[in-house]
Amino acid sequence: MRVRRNISIITLSCFVALLAVTSCSSKEKKQADPDIASVEAPDLISKPNVNFITWNEDYITALNNEIPRFEKDTGIKVTWKLLSEDIVREKVLIDLASHAGEFDLVLTDVWILPEQVEADYLEPLNKFENEDPAFKRDLWYPQFLKALTYKERLYALPTESFGAALVYRKDLFEKYGIGTPTTIDELEAAAKRLIIDTDKDGKIDIYGAVSRGKAGEEPTIVVSGFAWAYGGTWFEGGAATAKEIKEKQAKPSFNSPEFLAGFKKYCDILRMYGPPGIKDYTWYELVQDGKMGSAAIILNAGFNVGALDKTSIGMRDKYYAALPVKGPKAHTQEAFVMGYGINKNSRNKKSAWEFLKFITGKRFMSHVMKDHATSIAVRAHRESDAYRKMHPYMTGEGKFVLEENLNLIDWNYMPHLPEYSVIANLLGTATSEVIAGKKQPKEALDQLNVAVYKLLKQAGYYTDLKEKTLDNKPEVK
Repeated sequence: MRVRRNISIITLSCFVALLAVTSCSSKEKKQADPDIASVEAPDLISKPNVNFITWNEDYITALNNEIPRFEKDTGIKVTWKLLSEDIVREKVLIDLASHAGEFDLVLTDVWILPEQVEADYLEPLNKFENEDPAFKRDLWYPQFLKALTYKERLYALPTESFGAALVYRKDLFEKYGIGTPTTIDELEAAAKRLIIDTDKDGKIDIYGAVSRGKAGEEPTIVVSGFAWAYGGTWFEGGAATAKEIKEKQAKPSFNSPEFLAGFKKYCDILRMYGPPGIKDYTWYELVQDGKMGSAAIILNAGFNVGALDKTSIGMRDKYYAALPVKGPKAHTQEAFVMGYGINKNSRNKKSAWEFLKFITGKRFMSHVMKDHATSIAVRAHRESDAYRKMHPYMTGEGKFVLEENLNLIDWNYMPHLPEYSVIANLLGTATSEVIAGKKQPKEALDQLNVAVYKLLKQAGYYTDLKEKTLDNKPEVK
């Protein structure tokens, strides 16, 4: 299953779109989208219906095959379209911000959930759960449901969900006598050795390591996991929620020695051992490099291995997956849960709940799994013989990597707060600039620390008006 950019974060372009929408005069009438059916249409409100859009083409076969069955079994009409990610993001954000309620189900995830809940975009699911005796929480891994819970309320059911896993060219490791890395130092040493000119034409054919590097939110989910491995956190004392940050008056700690060490290590590995365009890498380039076999190591991207497991790709005998490497303090992280929630302004919430259970449920996900998807949240599927046969990666102790890595997830490696997406964009951009050689690591993190402090102070997190900024210079008034 190919995971799009870290969809837990609203991109800056969407943030601008949000501002544009909310600044419009309330007298302006929202124009109907000619490409998407509106729930306001009389023929739709006369019978149960659900309207949603998605960009996940990995689900296309399951959607085409299973939605007609769902409609027949429930009498609920499903109107849906598959569009590009950028278009889906923009349309859904506009719908949520304007409270139009056009789309009944909307995508959310572990990282942007606080932002969406605080904006009153999502309907809590606890009421539906309590009134539905057929609903069983134990269908999904509990850590994924926990990730989609905010202030003790469940807001979504999980779809694509994963923990970190190191993907590497096992054939090259064996050829050059390199053991499977278990530490960051071992990983770096392997990446250094595996920059290879295979045909001796003077051009590099295989690079030591690849990961996300594009400016914006893209690298944040991984570089934060490297910093975590060194004991680094976004805020002092590891404050992981808005409430903790306010109560402890925890200041940003991006330029702490611990965070700097992990941040620098991540950037150094990609800058020294990655391909020339690594500063612009997203999830997509990782998958493409894997399909071509041009990456000796793909950092922490356990979701990628599903694309490489298909026999048609021809990489099944070359790549392998292992547990994420450890730093001085902890395992590196790249953890994510995406799910669908119900639009707070939906006019079809009961129908939306039925469809939500269907699209995240056992039958539907069995069809998704058949396409070699790795990011399966349904426990029975992920631990099934069929899944294990498709992704047979084992630890040295005989455990399945793509199950065991879920036990290593620590959701506090990044904080859960409404300002997450803005900060993630700043951190990801700083990462890209360092990889590109535009800034030194300490310089980039000093600037980031100041920017985040000012952002949260303006948002009312810090009460001491005499506080200095964290570059040891007086705050500019």
